Amino acid sequence: MKNWVLVALIEIDLAIALVVAGGFSWQHAARHTEFASGEGQVAFTAVRYVPSWLILASLLFTVAGLLVIDAATRIRRRPPALAKAS
Repeated sequence: MKNWVLVALIEIDLAIALVVAGGFSWQHAARHTEFASGEGQVAFTAVRYVPSWLILASLLFTVAGLLVIDAATRIRRRPPALAKAS
């Protein structure tokens, strides 16, 4: 197997892992707090978002996107050794 194909496959696998980790981080970013009803008040649920989890998820999604772009570029572009031969 050619070196550039192996690198592209590793980048795609790493991008998939980063998307899964980003989804995990995104799910844990919301904290739900339930409040019971009181005198004349209705019960409700408040949602608080944790910025560190959201920043981590955004970073992971961004790096995964960059890896996919780089892998697509490697696959689309001919390697230098093949370009010289033709």
